[in-house]
Amino acid sequence: MKERPILFSGPMIRAIQDKEHPKTVTRRPIKIRRGRKSISLSTDLMLVTKSYDRGLRHFDFGPRKGLITESLPCLYCMIGDRLWVRETHFLWGVKAPLLGQFTKAGRIKRQFKPDVSFGVKFPDGPPLPQQICTPTDTQGWFKRPSIFMPRWASRIQLVVKSVRAERLQDITPGDIELEGISVPEIPLHEWLDMNMDEQWEVYVKPFRELWDAMYAKKPELQFDANPWVWLTAFARKVP
Repeated sequence: MKERPILFSGPMIRAIQDKEHPKTVTRRPIKIRRGRKSISLSTDLMLVTKSYDRGLRHFDFGPRKGLITESLPCLYCMIGDRLWVRETHFLWGVKAPLLGQFTKAGRIKRQFKPDVSFGVKFPDGPPLPQQICTPTDTQGWFKRPSIFMPRWASRIQLVVKSVRAERLQDITPGDIELEGISVPEIPLHEWLDMNMDEQWEVYVKPFRELWDAMYAKKPELQFDANPWVWLTAFARKVP
């Protein structure tokens, strides 16, 4: 069992915190490590077998034609892991100058150093900082991207319950609700007039839009490309 960080956007944070219908699954593109780089798994590969070694962490993929297979680990979690959530937040701190280091514009580079005694604040509050610093300020409350959240500031911890590999378009209407996405309400008479493909499209549209917005710069990961993903189910850990 390990502790690992995981990033979620603001809407997904609110979905995880929802008391009636909380978000309990997440999908992340399957990556292959090649040296220091991670590349997306080719859509020409197919899932051959599931290996139960080390808690469903390894899956075997092979080409659609041929017998060569490759065992791929899930790079970001396995069953039993604790995931601490990184999200957008506010920290009080100082932008200290880095002596001898300059930007291309000739300004002195600065490094943010938080003061942990002030704690952490979040966009959904309360309370919110009375005044939020601009990029040119050097001291006060700064809005910090999720990627820079330190472990001590995380307020949400998750426990991984299962991990499996599937294609993105294998998602079902029930899965979409578990993703924390609101499903549109359709009058019964309209719903009955739709065929199965039209019904599926109604459910999948909000998820497709959210997914494509996250991977707008990576065509190979767009919804229509139907990439391989890790489907991870989790439960929120109560302090």
